[in-house]
Amino acid sequence: MNRIARLDRSLSGAGEAPERVAVALRAYGFPAEFVPVAVGGRLQDAEELHQVVRTVLRRGLPEAAWHTLSGFPSAVRIWSGGSRGQQHRAAALLLRGDRMAPAGGGPAPPHDTFTARTGPGGLRLSAAAAAPAPPHGCHALVVTARHHMSRTGRDHTTLLLDPRDMPPGGHSRTLGWDAVVDEPGAGLELALRAARLTHGVHASAVIARFDSLLRGTIEPTHATDRPEPAAPSGPGVLAGAFLDLLVSDCVTLCAARAIHLLPDWASVYAAAAGYLAERLLTETGHDLTTVLEGRRLGGAPRYRRFAHRLGALTSPLWPTEDEVPAYAVLVARLPTRPPGHVLTASDPRTRIPETLFQPDAPLPALDLARPAHCPRAAGTDAPLESLAHHATRIEHAGDTATHPGCHAALSAQLDRLAGAITGLGEACAPLAAAGHKALLGPYARSLADRYALLVAAAACVGVWWQQRAHTRGFLAETCWLTAALHRIAGLLDTAPTEPPLSCLDRVHQEMLARFDGGLSYDLRAVPLAAPITLGD
Repeated sequence: MNRIARLDRSLSGAGEAPERVAVALRAYGFPAEFVPVAVGGRLQDAEELHQVVRTVLRRGLPEAAWHTLSGFPSAVRIWSGGSRGQQHRAAALLLRGDRMAPAGGGPAPPHDTFTARTGPGGLRLSAAAAAPAPPHGCHALVVTARHHMSRTGRDHTTLLLDPRDMPPGGHSRTLGWDAVVDEPGAGLELALRAARLTHGVHASAVIARFDSLLRGTIEPTHATDRPEPAAPSGPGVLAGAFLDLLVSDCVTLCAARAIHLLPDWASVYAAAAGYLAERLLTETGHDLTTVLEGRRLGGAPRYRRFAHRLGALTSPLWPTEDEVPAYAVLVARLPTRPPGHVLTASDPRTRIPETLFQPDAPLPALDLARPAHCPRAAGTDAPLESLAHHATRIEHAGDTATHPGCHAALSAQLDRLAGAITGLGEACAPLAAAGHKALLGPYARSLADRYALLVAAAACVGVWWQQRAHTRGFLAETCWLTAALHRIAGLLDTAPTEPPLSCLDRVHQEMLARFDGGLSYDLRAVPLAAPITLGD
C-alpha cells in the first residue's frame, strides 16, 4: 500500500498534462502491475491490483494508462492458460511498454470473424472479409476463433499471434500448434477465467471515477452557507450516492478476494460487481445532477465538467468484444431453486471464509489457471446462503444500534431480503425446464439483475459483520448497513418508500467528514494526495 500511496503522490504532482502523467506512470512501472510475479511483474494480489487501478482512474483515464489497460483481458488469457514460453513472451512485451490487443472474435458476437480448422501441418485460421486489421502499434494479438469441436462448449480456440501472422480479411493461413493458448477448444473457458478478474477491475474503475464525481458534487454544496435545496436535491441524494458507492465496493471487495479464497464463486462476485457498478452508479450519477441544478450551477463550467465525467463514468477500459458480458455470467449462474439450508463457515460443501469480507487480510497465492467450476450440483448458492447465515447471526447479536430503532430497521430489511431470496429461487425454477433459449430472453436478464442485488446485499452484510468484529469506525456502525440494505431492497421492490432518516443523517455526516479529511469514499477511506474536484 505504501507503493500505491507513492503512485498517488506522483500522479498528483504530474497534474493533468498527458506527458507528465505518462512519465509518472513509466517511472512507477505501471505495466508490471498486470504481469504475474512468476514472469517478472508484480501481480500476485488481485485486491492490490484493484487499488492501483483506482489510484490511476480517479483522475480519469490517462492515455498512458489506457495503453496498458486495453490489452488486460487478452493478457489474462495468457496468464490463465498459456505455455511458459507464451507467458514469458507476453510478459517481456508488456514490461517494455508494448501493446497487446484482441483481434475481434471472442465468445461474444461477432463470433464468426475468425474461424479455425484442424488440418495437416497445423491449424488453418481464416479471417472473414470484414475482419478488422490489427490495431495500430500492436505487437501481439490474441485471437479467439470459432473452431468446431466434437464437445459442447469447446467451439472456440484462442491463439497468440504476431500481427504479421494474421491473415488479411478474406484469406486464410496455416499456423503452428505453438500459437494455440492452452489447448484447442479452450477459448470460452479462458474467457471465463479472465472474467473472474477483469469484471472486478472494471468495477473498481467505475468506483474510482464515481469517487471524483461525488466529491465534485459535494464541493459546491459544502463550501457555502446557503440552505440545502428541497428534496430530491438535498442531503438524501448525496448520502444515497455515497451508499451506492459503498454497496458497489462491498461486492467488488468480494470479487477481488474470491479469486484467491473462493475461486468457484469468483465469477459470480466479479460479474455482480461489474454489472452493479455500472447500473447503480450511472443511475445515481444522474440523480446528482439535481444537486448542482439546485445550486443554480446548471450552466456553469463546473456542471459541464460534471456532465463530461458522468458520460465517461462507465466508458470501457478495453475492447468490449473481447469480454464475456457480466449479465451473461449471472444468467448462467442463476439459482434454480430456493436455498435449502444455511451455510456455515465450516460447511464442507461450500466454505465461506470470513476473510472474504476483510480488506487486506492475508490471501493465498493467486492461481489464474484454476478451471472455472460451477458447484451447483450440491444444490448450494454460496453468496445467497452467506446472507442467510449472517442474518441469523445478526438476529442474535443483541442491540448493535448506534441510535434507537436502528437494529429493528435492520432486522426488517433482512427479513425482506430473505423473502426476496426465496422468491428468486422460485422464479428461476422454470428456467431449468425451459432449456437454453430461455436464458437469452428478458425474463432471465431481469432475474440476473435481482440476483446481482442480492449478492451485493450479502457482501454488505459480510463486510459490516467483519468490521464490527475487528474495528470501531464508521463501517462497524449499523446505520450505513441499514440504509444500504434499504436501497437494495427498494431496487428489489420489497421496501417502503422512505429510508430511515436517522441512518441517512449519520451517513451524510461521514460523507462530509471524508470530504474535509481528503479521504476516498470507498471502503478503505484512504488519504488522497490531491483529491480531484470539478473546479470553479
